[in-house]
Amino acid sequence: MILSFAIIKSKYHIFDYEYLNTWLLGVLLQAKRQILIPSVKILLDKMIEKADFRVSKELYSTIIQAAGE
Repeated sequence: MILSFAIIKSKYHIFDYEYLNTWLLGVLLQAKRQILIPSVKILLDKMIEKADFRVSKELYSTIIQAAGE
């Protein structure tokens, strides 16, 4: 997931980061709900740290809470 975000961002020069971020956060929540990933927080933290993923503190908290973490 982290590598995919970095590739999408650089290869396709996507400038609508808000849309891309919203989409990725939705994918993470769906993956957690379907028990495909153990933790949204762990992946989101890695995306922020390693792939320059940007999300406001308020949205970060909302996503973590929605994931039940």
